[in-house]
Amino acid sequence: MTMNTNMRMNPLDVLGHQALLGTQRGALQIPALEPAFAALAAAACPPEQDDALRLLRLAGILGVGERAGYQPPPQGAEVQPSVAPAEILPVLAEGTRRGALADILDEGPERLIHHALLALGQEGVLVPPALLPRALTLGARNRALRPALTPVLGARGAWLAGINSEWQYAQGAEGHRLSLDDWDSASLPERLGLIQAPGPLALEALLARVESDWRSLAAAEKLSVLEALAPRLRTAMDADVDADTDRAEAFLNALLQERSKEVRSRAALLLSTQPLSRDFAARMVGRVAALLAPTPEGGWQITPPTEFDPAWKQDTLEPKLPKSESLGERAWWLFQLIRHLPLAWWTTRTGLIPAALVAWARADMWSQALLRAWGERLMLQPDPAWAEALLDVVLASKPIPGMLPTAEQLLAQLPPAAQMLRWRQLWEDRGQKNALPLVRQIIDTQPPGACLTPEFSGWLWAACWACLPAAAQAWDYTWRQVLQDLVCVLAPDALPEACTPADERTAQFFGDALAQVLRWAALRRQFGI
Repeated sequence: MTMNTNMRMNPLDVLGHQALLGTQRGALQIPALEPAFAALAAAACPPEQDDALRLLRLAGILGVGERAGYQPPPQGAEVQPSVAPAEILPVLAEGTRRGALADILDEGPERLIHHALLALGQEGVLVPPALLPRALTLGARNRALRPALTPVLGARGAWLAGINSEWQYAQGAEGHRLSLDDWDSASLPERLGLIQAPGPLALEALLARVESDWRSLAAAEKLSVLEALAPRLRTAMDADVDADTDRAEAFLNALLQERSKEVRSRAALLLSTQPLSRDFAARMVGRVAALLAPTPEGGWQITPPTEFDPAWKQDTLEPKLPKSESLGERAWWLFQLIRHLPLAWWTTRTGLIPAALVAWARADMWSQALLRAWGERLMLQPDPAWAEALLDVVLASKPIPGMLPTAEQLLAQLPPAAQMLRWRQLWEDRGQKNALPLVRQIIDTQPPGACLTPEFSGWLWAACWACLPAAAQAWDYTWRQVLQDLVCVLAPDALPEACTPADERTAQFFGDALAQVLRWAALRRQFGI
């Protein structure tokens, strides 16, 4: 019975189990190894040696192999020799940058690691072989790094991923890229990666694969596939004359009959991005247009429905209020109708710019339904002018319950110059006591690999520096981490070269954090990011 259990264990676990029991209590079990490792084990652990010494040497051999990415097969498994295929792309050259990358992967914060990996991808170079185990382990522990990591692993990285179960997520890396022919054998994450991969992929063929086993998916899996498909479906529907437009529309229309409310709702929102001449969008336009009318004074008035039309349910509108909903019944119906309407329709219909429309809505008795619907629409179809207009709503002292998007999401849609100007205004309006959440928000608006403008970087670093004495007096440890995150998004020309606090208390409290800040700044300079 013990032998059968050991046969299913990892060989290192088997050796550990034998070491705990003692080699005197049973014959040493040599695990099945690939030929190269088997030859090394035979040379280092000959049968005439003491079993205890053989066990320790064998464990050492496997431990070194594990650090390089090798993972021995389970006991009793058939061992097939494997050789990494040749690389197509070059690896990062020897020198200062390779040393900097090693340090970044070993000790850098997530944002700095992400930045370095994206830079490699943009240059078309790969992670050096010696750094692949560390990089692959980082990806195994942090899913957010995988989109930037897998393109720079190369054929060797994909090969390593195939022989170490912890790294299986990277088997679709360069050199082993999946295609639609691999769909049936691919896992759900691999299918999502295939859907989202850049490059041409025939929509008809892709949707045929998706539909082939759609019924077998759980609701959450269907929603994740639909989210991955969303950019391709929206692109197809924008054409309004292409065959892909009809195919995308037919696919989404079928999803309006799904049992899952979340899948139905998402499909309806995607359908609403189609040109207004198409059926679904035209129905929504007709419904809202009947509720909006000009006033004698030259303004506009919105009147919510007085009753729920049963036909609306076919387009995923819900007659009953959710238990947590703060809107009234009529406002709830109005909100659902408006969020299915493109923002451009409002400017065309009224002749007003987004800022004027938001001002009108804020003064209307149905403002919550209008503003919330526009906010959700902005998440689906980003628009800088609307983002600017809705920003004051989101930042108001009295927030609207259920309002989306967040200030960070709105600011991320603004051009860099307008975005930085807004941040400076907020800083000045709210004062130094409220600086910490603002800095956190500024950092969070920057996508991986992005940097603030040089001018704004210089201003922000100086503004944060002025906050440190008060933070040291208050024993505010949060600032220590924020500073290390901040240095990862500063413009390269604004990276600090020295950090000399003005007083002894600040120097003591922030000493180690500032040393790390200078460390990350130095690594960024060495790597060129």
